[in-house]
Amino acid sequence: MIVPVAPLMNYRLRSGERIIASDHADGTVLLTADATERVDAVVTAAWTTALPVASSLGYLESLT
Repeated sequence: MIVPVAPLMNYRLRSGERIIASDHADGTVLLTADATERVDAVVTAAWTTALPVASSLGYLESLT
């Protein structure tokens, strides 16, 4: 990701705009639009592997 052990916050505003911020020793850093798209894809890929398939399907089915 950005930096080892740096918290990463991924926000979607009501406007649909994505904001990704990361806490560093110098303070909070907001990623540029290009980096936001790239990091958002990496985060999404990590989330898709976070749960076993059965748990993911059960959760998705509970949303309907």
